[in-house]
Amino acid sequence: MSIGKQKFGSFIISVGLFMSFFTSAQEPVNAKDDENLKGSLVFLVRHFEKQSPNTQSKHTKDPELTERGQVRAQALAAFLAEKNITSVFSTNYKRTLQTASPTAEQHGINIIFYNPSELAEFALQLTALAGAGKGNILVVGHSNTTPQLLKLLGGPDKVLSEDDYGDVYYLSLFGTQETIANSFQHVVIE
Repeated sequence: MSIGKQKFGSFIISVGLFMSFFTSAQEPVNAKDDENLKGSLVFLVRHFEKQSPNTQSKHTKDPELTERGQVRAQALAAFLAEKNITSVFSTNYKRTLQTASPTAEQHGINIIFYNPSELAEFALQLTALAGAGKGNILVVGHSNTTPQLLKLLGGPDKVLSEDDYGDVYYLSLFGTQETIANSFQHVVIE
């Protein structure tokens, strides 16, 4: 067998293993065994583009969204339109509230504030809510808190810089004996 055919064969086996892993990661653990398994999708997003200190008072630490950020917030609402959002959480800042508002208004629900300095407790609250399986959840945070919360919920390590906007991370949380994070996804809202 030539080296080229061996490499190609190894490549095919690697792709097959990757696909079987990826496919198995998309199903909740023991989902076939437990018909009462409940779960929800949790969507995590960092607020969208905020105004720079040059465009507003230098004394404010609570900037609003730029026009581009507002357009992206509307695009997020359009993306989530058919996703059965029943809870929207945000920190109590203009930029996060303006990111969350179009989605909350579209689904006719109020925004619930969470404390970004108490992410471990908030993650427990989200897991309990997701485990009840009563609908999907949107959480709007910041470049430092969104990756932390994603990891606390069982998702992968991610890093967001001050210039990263539009990333939406979501994962399925299924309630069993303990809540299991499964089927992580990432999209970018343009």
